Amino acid sequence: GTTTTLAARHLAQRADLLASSDPQPLTVVTNALNIATEMVLRPFIRCVNLGGIARPESYEVTGPLATMVMEQLWLDTALLGVEGIDAAVGVTCSLEAEAAISALMVARSDRVIVAATGDKVGRRTFARICDTGRIDVLVTDDSAPADALERLREVGVQIVVA
Repeated sequence: GTTTTLAARHLAQRADLLASSDPQPLTVVTNALNIATEMVLRPFIRCVNLGGIARPESYEVTGPLATMVMEQLWLDTALLGVEGIDAAVGVTCSLEAEAAISALMVARSDRVIVAATGDKVGRRTFARICDTGRIDVLVTDDSAPADALERLREVGVQIVVA
């Protein structure tokens, strides 16, 4: 998605990564071909692409191959782009295959950050990724409904409005 692509670009420009004495201080695991394409161009980032069946609409890969690879990995932090986040419903997207890969990323992560524009906050879509109890941080914009943000805070989600 566009939100995670922008986040990946921002991550790749961090000064601490550029100044690190470690030749590859960061490993990015992604199921998005467009993010993999951007990360692989950065010699200081090790890029792991899950493989699988690519969707031309979103450049995301899904399916048994992506699942098989993801089941072998552990992530410190997962950064998810979603289509909906609601305190009662959880985190959702419109396609069950994408939800399945995202859910597996959540399960294999120590920390989960959701990046969602304000129009996605307080909204639910077709397929559930996880409940809000697994979300550590929501990064959103100032268009997010205040009441929906408050409900998320009440269930323990840290909110960052950027």
